[in-house]
Amino acid sequence: MPIQHRDQWMSVVREHFGALDGIHGGLNRKLPEGKLLPNQFSKLLNWIWTGGALRKRGGTGKLNSSPIAGNPSLASLFQFRPSTGVHRLFAQGSDDDIYYSDNGGAGWTKVDAFNGTSGGSPACWAQYRDTFFITNGNDFPQVGTLDEAPPLAVLRTNDSGATFIDYSDEARDSDTSTHAALDGLNVWDGEGADDQALYVSFSRNLSGVVFTIDDTNKNANASTLSVNYYNGAWTPVSNLSDGTASAGATMAQSGTVSWTLTTDSVQQTINGITGHWYRFTVSTRLSATVDVTGVRVNAPIQKIQNLWSGEYEPVHGCYWHWGDPYTDILAEVVDEVSVSGANVGGMNGPNLYVGFMGRVRGFRFQFVHSPAQEVNVNAVTLSCQYWRNDGTWADLAITDGTTVNGSAFAQDGDITFQWPADAEKRTVGGGPFPMHWFRFSASAPMSSPATISGISAIPELELDTDWKFRFCAIFKSRLFLARSETNPNYLFFSAAKNPEVFDGEDAGFIEIGPGYPIQWLMAFYNELAVGLSDGGGVYILQGYSPATFGLLRISSADCISPKSAAIVDLRDKGGGEFGFFLARDGFYRVEGTSCVKISDPLDPYFDPTSLLHLDFASAHMAAGAVYRPKNWYVCAVPLRGGTPQATNNYWFVYDYVQGSWFLFDISSASVQCILDGNRAERLVFGGIADGTLWMQSDAYTSDDSTAIDADLEHPDALGDPYLVKCVRQLDIRTSCHGSGADELSLSVYQDGSSAEASLCTVDLVNSAGDFQTVSISTDLQNLRHLKLRIRHNSVNPAPEIYGWRWLFEALRGWHDA
Repeated sequence: MPIQHRDQWMSVVREHFGALDGIHGGLNRKLPEGKLLPNQFSKLLNWIWTGGALRKRGGTGKLNSSPIAGNPSLASLFQFRPSTGVHRLFAQGSDDDIYYSDNGGAGWTKVDAFNGTSGGSPACWAQYRDTFFITNGNDFPQVGTLDEAPPLAVLRTNDSGATFIDYSDEARDSDTSTHAALDGLNVWDGEGADDQALYVSFSRNLSGVVFTIDDTNKNANASTLSVNYYNGAWTPVSNLSDGTASAGATMAQSGTVSWTLTTDSVQQTINGITGHWYRFTVSTRLSATVDVTGVRVNAPIQKIQNLWSGEYEPVHGCYWHWGDPYTDILAEVVDEVSVSGANVGGMNGPNLYVGFMGRVRGFRFQFVHSPAQEVNVNAVTLSCQYWRNDGTWADLAITDGTTVNGSAFAQDGDITFQWPADAEKRTVGGGPFPMHWFRFSASAPMSSPATISGISAIPELELDTDWKFRFCAIFKSRLFLARSETNPNYLFFSAAKNPEVFDGEDAGFIEIGPGYPIQWLMAFYNELAVGLSDGGGVYILQGYSPATFGLLRISSADCISPKSAAIVDLRDKGGGEFGFFLARDGFYRVEGTSCVKISDPLDPYFDPTSLLHLDFASAHMAAGAVYRPKNWYVCAVPLRGGTPQATNNYWFVYDYVQGSWFLFDISSASVQCILDGNRAERLVFGGIADGTLWMQSDAYTSDDSTAIDADLEHPDALGDPYLVKCVRQLDIRTSCHGSGADELSLSVYQDGSSAEASLCTVDLVNSAGDFQTVSISTDLQNLRHLKLRIRHNSVNPAPEIYGWRWLFEALRGWHDA
């Protein structure tokens, strides 16, 4: 029936406009504009929805005006946040080097001590307290702190190491009112029991120690400093430089005592603390009052070690040889019965043989003490020999912790040494299994009884040659390593609160899935998400200890780019933690034990028949990160048109609060890496062209002086013939923040034609930032598709688009076609 009256027309308008998202209109031009909604457009490039308006995205600019020396492309970025000290930005270069910046990326320094090639896959980084870890699939895992770590322990001895004063808390805290007292520290000459020294310990090799000395209570006596480290024996460090010395007096000012990084230091237990130990001694007594208010250690990036857990292991063989034959006493020394054992009283010569299948750096000897002391009281020194590969017994330098006042085997203690590289296995006493053997001799007869109740080994831990991993993550205070070549679907985990300890009962490994390689790791507050390739799916590791660890498969989604995985931690804002990754059919979000697809509006980009779509041949290089200040997950991806796209040339941007997707173009060199967004105050990224880092910011009005094109296109909205013939005017409400003229280009398509039916160009001059309305009143009849493109291509401050409305006019004599 033809519409004859105005009331009939308005009812049609109300009916249709009530069903159209974001569009309002009518005869009254004072009606409110339509509110723009996210995910409403068929095309939205370089615009951001701000909760009621669309604003052109900010620009990008160079973070470092001069590229990193050598112009390496950048494969990964990491921001290291120690508990104290300057924040450092790390970059992995294509030149097989690691670089760091202490000034936010403006200047860069190569890490000279990096013990690897940095090549292979892009590095994966993790941080635990003041230590960071790197894995790249090519090198052994690397670990480092530079000069940002507190020491494990700081001790003073005044009696040659018999007893210690523990100053660890005073040295580690930032309170200048507490201190480690070096008052009157005297010399260490090795000639008596009154030698004095300061001991500093850390979990791995050091290249220096930073001392903060009280400006008033400092040393004024002429004295030089010596530093020894323990590698089975106390050995001087190389190239010692004393930054605390002034006018010939050490500890006279704050400074760094540095040396060439030690590489063969081994762990030792001193005062119940196991670590790498460095002993500081002086040539002349220090002043009466010397206060050290702070101690920090310098531990450069170095190859990870498998540190000793502190758990002793039972020995595998033990013989008492008093003439012939050999007497097997293994059962007596491994039964853990403290009141029984093997009596070695009278031992005088090479009488005790101890064997172990693996490498060791010492043995712990325990003696019967109840009901009576059964230890040696005679003046005896011990020596040790090992069986070496030339078929002879060779002398081995030992440190004897069982000696008291010149009497060996006088107390429970460790006998330690440096592992001999030429040691070889053999059999002893007719035993069936070859093992490494050590034979102990006494310089004089021991008293009797001297009863050993237990002997256990201190293992010398050596990592396998294939100890190379693609991924790492910190979860439940443990370091998790994943994707080695020989075990691609295994997770190896360290001991709790000891991320460098991979032996003992509290460390181990877990097999994930049916053999598909691990593709990514994301640590959550209570779970660890693990993604497998080739359709292996997504697993959640739950539990708090090896005994409670369990796997739950939550999705069959297949991550196609390890670098696309990113997490966001919103616990400080009352939220939770969740992660994102790119799969073959879209983007997924992992939250707790759920994994859901979140990118339905982007489905056309995952369709190879679309004009612009994801190039799956290069999608494995897509790089993602979270940018918390704007609530964004961003992922740089290769989008192709008619030709293959081998590098990342677009950003997908997801507002994880509003649930909105946007598309940015990439004007700088193709993005390869983005800074970890949970640690970044800015969106920082690097490309393939050279060693330049870029930053995205609203403060930039262009991409490094290149204008930003911002396009949006509304999908088909009006298909009713009653409406398309009656459009008379289009009003767009805008606001421009800042001075200057911005060109706003409007294009409208009619009747399904691909040609622009009308093109209106207007200048936005709105220096006050107030709202204004731009009107198009050309002939808009037959606006059958009603597709609107707003293009803004100026370098001036970005305008905001708040909404639009259509003005319809009823025509007399209108009849239904």
